[in-house]
Amino acid sequence: MADPTLQEQRARLAARALLIRRLTERHEMTTEAALQAVLDAERGTRSPQADLARAEARAFTQEALAPLVDAFQRLREAARPIAQAWAETLRQLAEHLNRAGLTDRDTRPRCAGRPAWQSPYGPPPRKGRRR
Repeated sequence: MADPTLQEQRARLAARALLIRRLTERHEMTTEAALQAVLDAERGTRSPQADLARAEARAFTQEALAPLVDAFQRLREAARPIAQAWAETLRQLAEHLNRAGLTDRDTRPRCAGRPAWQSPYGPPPRKGRRR
């Protein structure tokens, strides 16, 4: 795995600091105990403190993403009538084209005066004959 960039390292340190602060404020842990819990959680160590740090990280992530998730849900609901109207319009267009005989049910293009098996480019060149 590639070494993290300076920006990634700064982001990790900021996330650690935020998580340590949440642990000290919400769970009355000392700064040292919170730091150890965060480091243990990063290493995958199983302990009550590390589990608490992981749970706090999940809670923070959910809190941080809640407005974004809400915005996407509102956008989806707002776009639903437009998408349904487009689908209905396209369905009606296809129906009108079919009734007018302008489409072929098998979706292959029709070429008048030529059997379906015949190439539109003429017969293939004969073998052994150069152009």
